[in-house]
Parts: sequence; structure tokens; C-alpha cells
Amino acid sequence: MNLKNAVFYNILIDRFSRGKELDKENWNCDGPSFCGGNLKGITERLDYLQDLGVDILLLTPFNKGIEYHGYHTTDLFSIDSRFGNLDDLKNLISEAHKRDMKVIMDWTINHVSWSHPYFIEALQNENSEYRKWFHFYKSSDKYGYLCFLDVVTLPKLRLEYPPVKKYIHEVTRFWLNQGVDGMRLDHVIGISHDFWKEFTGFVRKEFPNVILIGEAVKNRIRWVELPTLKIKHKYLAYLFSIFRSHHNETLMRQYVQYFDAMLDFRFRDIVINQIAAKKSPDIGLAKFLIKFHYKLYPNKYPLISILDNPDHNRLIFECGYDMEKFKQIIRLQMEQTNPVLIYYGTEAGISQDRAKTRKEYSDIDIRRPMPWNNINKDILNFYKQIISERKNRK
Repeated sequence: MNLKNAVFYNILIDRFSRGKELDKENWNCDGPSFCGGNLKGITERLDYLQDLGVDILLLTPFNKGIEYHGYHTTDLFSIDSRFGNLDDLKNLISEAHKRDMKVIMDWTINHVSWSHPYFIEALQNENSEYRKWFHFYKSSDKYGYLCFLDVVTLPKLRLEYPPVKKYIHEVTRFWLNQGVDGMRLDHVIGISHDFWKEFTGFVRKEFPNVILIGEAVKNRIRWVELPTLKIKHKYLAYLFSIFRSHHNETLMRQYVQYFDAMLDFRFRDIVINQIAAKKSPDIGLAKFLIKFHYKLYPNKYPLISILDNPDHNRLIFECGYDMEKFKQIIRLQMEQTNPVLIYYGTEAGISQDRAKTRKEYSDIDIRRPMPWNNINKDILNFYKQIISERKNRK
């Protein structure tokens, strides 16, 4: 597949489909709870995705964990039973391949849940072999250990420690042997460049056709978070983020050498600032900035343009429900010769009532269940048309 022309579709497993029969009923869930979406449901909706024009499914984590979104893992070798089992995953991959679609898993290895048995043992027993698997402070500190940014429930793995590195390589090999077509590497800025160099080298040697995608983004870097980051020139990036000036560009460019593609959050910054947030959109300036942005990367390097995702406000909301702005941005995205990403439900008209903040669970509103019984046909048909036009330009 030519990744440059690919259409990605980002699925939050728990909120996408429970299966066609159950989807006939309205979703009965609210708050940060499991809603029932699963791998079988995705398989039953592959025809819908194929009709939309999707080439690659990007799934949120399906590993065993304690949260509906999948990012608080407790066993990297297992699939959470609420999402299904290994046979369900293999069937999804098989059915997707029949439709010339690929399946990419979200791979979170910077941290695990504090409910992970290895961390529980390490916390309770200073002599445990797993004590060295995490970054415990020798003296008393705020949390006593490094975590994902400032999220105390997500202790950070010590990936430079040989047993941890070996474990991550083993579990990565396990999932790639199950047939997934690639991995979206979560929070790459929290992991050292040395680790990524070795990790990507091992994957490419054993699985040369696998797609590795990096996620390097931070809306605002805070001083307290700097010890958890492994980026180069981190204090310069910190200053850029304070002034909201090209900080995502600063992060993304560091990782091009390791990954086959990067999620392009700089593209999102440009279109939100120049079109969505402006009373009078400046399309010309947006196009100029996008063109300049692309010139900072190797020729034909796949930057996957992203407009919304589980961590960012929905595009319709960012546009103030102005459908002309919304469609201008989608057209601009689809005109690019780089791959594009659609966040589940954007094509169905999902929006939100409140902006995401730093407050816990404020992201619930941008993760609403897929409205199978109330899809906005106008937006869906617009997406189908614009994707069809894009593919015809190949």
C-alpha cells in the first residue's frame, strides 16, 4: 500500500460498535465507564468503513486494563475480555484484509497502570525484582516514582533496564506474530532516542512489512512534566509551548528518523488557528503554512494529517458548529498528498458540549458512542464524496 494516499480511521473500541443487533438500541452508558464496544462490533462494521473509503484501521489499546479507553494496561500479553479475545482480533484482521484494509494497534509501552501486578509487587516490596522496572525515587518526593506526565495512576516503565527492554521486545513480537499490520507508538516523547533506535531496528529486522507510526505531541508542556520527557532541547520546547509557537513541530521532527510515519499535529494546529478559530478564515495563509511545514521534513515522508482524536476537541466543536468552516477544513485535509486520519464519528456528526480541560474526565464528551441510529447523512455523504475524489486523484 502507498501510505501517502492512505485514509486512516481512528476507533475508540469501547465507543464504536457493540455489534449490529445491539447497535439497534441506544447506548446506555455515561461517564468514564465501559460502554460495550468490542472487536466483533468493528468486524461487523467493516462494510460501512469500506464504503466510506477507509484503508487502515487505527485501534485504541485492546490490552487488559482497568479503563474503558485502554490506556491503563495491567497485562500487555492479553486482550481485555470486555473487548473480546485473540480469536476476535484475528478474525477482524482477516476480514479487514479481505477488503484490502490494514489493522494497526495502539501500543503503549511508556507506562502501565498502577494496578499492574508488577508495579503492585514493586510498590509493596523494595526487594522485589520488579522494583528496578520502575523509576522509584531514593528520597521522598511528590509521588515516589516517575509516571506518565503527572498522572500518578500511570507509573513509568524503566525501559533502559535490560529485563524491561527484553520484556517489551517479547510482547511486541507476540502481537506482531498475531498478524497486526502495524503499531501506533504512544507518547514517544517520554522514551529515549536510544530505545527507539534499538526498538525500531529489531522490528524492521524481524517484521520488515510492519508500519510503525509515532505520536509526538504535547498541547502544553508544564515544568513539572519535564523530568518525564526524553526529548532533545526540552527546555526550548517548553518555552515554545508556553507561547504556543511551533512546539508540536519541535517534537515531531525529532522522531522522523525512527518511524515510517508520524501523526501530524502541526497540521491540526494550523487549520484550527487559521480557519476554525477565526471569524474570517484565512485559507490562503493556512495553505502557505502547511506547505512550509511539509518542507521541514524529508521529501514524501508520510505525515498523517489529524484534525481530532480521543485527546483533542471534536472538529465540529472547534469550528463553532459552522459547517462551512468544517467542510473547508476537510477539503483542505483531503487535498493533501499525505495520508489523512478520521476520528470515529466525525463523519457521522459527533460533536460535544464542553471543551476539554485539564480536569479529570473532561475528555468524556469527545468520546461519545457512535450514533448508529442518528448518523448525520449530509456529513457522511460529504465525506464519502471528498474521499472518492481524493482516491480518483491518485
